[in-house]
Amino acid sequence: MENKNIALYENSKKYIKAVLNFIKETYKSKEFPQMSVKKIEKGRNKSVSTHLETIPHYYGIIFGHQNELFNLKEYNEFKKELSEDKYIGEHLDKMIYISSQGRRLNLESCINKFIFNILIKTEGFNYNEKIFDEVFNAFVNSFIQDKFSFRAIAFLNNFASEVKKINVARNINIRKLNDDDLEKFGEGDIWVPPSYERTIDLLSIDYLIEINYTETKYIRLPTDEIEFEIIPKKDISKLFQDIISCIRLIKPSAIYYNAIYFEQINNLVFNFRSTSSGNVFRGRFGKIRDFSIDNVKELKELFRKYRTINFKKNKHLKLSIDRFNMAQERLRNEDRLIDYIICLEALLVKDDQRVYFKLPNLIANELLDYYPKQETIATIKNAISLRNSILHARSVTQNIEAITKTIEEYSSIIIRNKIKLI
Repeated sequence: MENKNIALYENSKKYIKAVLNFIKETYKSKEFPQMSVKKIEKGRNKSVSTHLETIPHYYGIIFGHQNELFNLKEYNEFKKELSEDKYIGEHLDKMIYISSQGRRLNLESCINKFIFNILIKTEGFNYNEKIFDEVFNAFVNSFIQDKFSFRAIAFLNNFASEVKKINVARNINIRKLNDDDLEKFGEGDIWVPPSYERTIDLLSIDYLIEINYTETKYIRLPTDEIEFEIIPKKDISKLFQDIISCIRLIKPSAIYYNAIYFEQINNLVFNFRSTSSGNVFRGRFGKIRDFSIDNVKELKELFRKYRTINFKKNKHLKLSIDRFNMAQERLRNEDRLIDYIICLEALLVKDDQRVYFKLPNLIANELLDYYPKQETIATIKNAISLRNSILHARSVTQNIEAITKTIEEYSSIIIRNKIKLI
C-alpha cells in the first residue's frame, strides 16, 4: 500500500507473531473455547435444512486472555505506533459518526479487532505473511477512508427469474442468493423477523435486493456539537419499495420483503450495521412467477422512469400505485377488488366526479391496444357492481377470484403506461 507506515507495519508484525505464539502455547494441552453457529442449506429440490456447527470462539480467546495479550513485551511498541500514526491517531477517543449512528473508538477495541481479523483467517494459529499483509492493509485503510461503503439488502420472497443477477440501476441489483448469504442468514449476522424461521418462508426465498451506497465519515470530540449531512434510512428504504412496486406492476403477485439489513463493507474496524422493517406482509402467499429476460428489460426502463416522477405533482398516480400495492398484500379477493377499483378511479376519474359514470369507457379507451372495447366495458361494469355488493354486504355468487385477476391486469397495464408517458 502507498505511504505505508514502516514502523507501524514492523511492530504490528512482531506483536501479531507474539499473540499467535501465546495462543498456541496456551492451548497446547487444552481445547479452544467453542461456539455454535446455525447453518442453513438449500438443496437442489429446494428443500431447506439447518444444523449447528461448532467453531472456535475467537473473541472468547481474546477477551479471556486480554491482560496477558496486553502484557506481551511487543505490545507497548505496537500500541505507541498505533497512537502516533497520523490516520489512526486522529480517530482515537473520538466519536465517529455516519448519518444514522455514532460510536466512540478507543485504542484497545482497535487492537482487539485487528487480532480478531488475523485469528479468523489463520490456519492452526500459524503466522502467514500474506494473511498479515492483507489484514494490516485493510485495517489501516479502514481509518484512511473519508467515506464508508455500505450495502443494504432485503430477502425477496416469492420471486424467481431465469436471470441470476438483474442490474436494475447503478448500484442496485436483484440477485440470486449465494452460499455467503445463507451463511450470514444462519449465523444471525443478518437479522430477520422470527417468521423467517418458518420453512414456508425459507422455501420462498431465492433472491435478494442489494443496494450499494456511501456515507460520509465525521470525526468529533464527544463534547462537540454535531452538524453533518444526513442520509435518512427512509430514502434507502424507499428505493426498495419502489423496486417492489415496479416488479408488481410488471408481474402482479405476492412479492414482498420483511426487513432491510444495512451493513458496512470493506472496513475491519467500525462495522456499522442496523436493521429496519420492510414492507411487512399481511398473509397472502402467491405463486412464484418467473421473471423473464423481457420482464427484466421492462423493469429497468420502468424503474428509471418511476424514480423521476414528482409524486407531489402527480398525487393521483401516487394514490393509484399505493392502492395497487395494498391490493397485492390483501388476503381476500373481495378486499383486493375494492382496492383495484379505487386504484382505477384515482387514476382516471381523479377529482372530477362528473365523469365517474364514464369510468368503464375511460378504462376501455386506455386498453384499446390490449382488449376489445365492449368486452372491457362489460367487465368493468360487472366489477363495479360486485364492488358495490361487497360494500353493502350483499351476497356475491360470481367467481370473484377470476374477475379480480382481470381487473388487476387492467390496473397494472394502465399504471405502467401512465408512468412511461411522464
